Amino acid sequence: FVGLRSVNDTSNRFKASSDAQLLSIYLPPDVESSTAASATLTITCTGLVGTSKLQLTNTAGTFKVVYTLSTASPWTITRYICTTGAAATPVVVARNVKDNVASSLVVTVTGSPMTQVSMKVTELATTTNPTNFVFTVTGRKRAT
Repeated sequence: FVGLRSVNDTSNRFKASSDAQLLSIYLPPDVESSTAASATLTITCTGLVGTSKLQLTNTAGTFKVVYTLSTASPWTITRYICTTGAAATPVVVARNVKDNVASSLVVTVTGSPMTQVSMKVTELATTTNPTNFVFTVTGRKRAT
């Protein structure tokens, strides 16, 4: 009985840990490769699913990455490459984002021009631990 009761909690904690690891694999190198960051979409990129939360580009226009938050249940964060004007190579980097909360994904761009980008993600709580798992992943622009 105890084993069956804890399966959902264990699954949610595993997903939260996996999301933190996956986002930390993609975000820091993306920020290092970019020269500009924006919370609003200013490039042409058709086929995105969800609301654009972060756009990373370089001055040459050869690097265009967009992170979106999908508010379909379950909420997810997806990374897209948009070099041809269309969304390509989608990778879900967080699958367990807390739903129905505007602050479940907070993107902070530091500096003008951009020097650092942070993503603070709030994950779903579990029944035995009602406190949501919150993590922040930060990337810094490569020194020029």
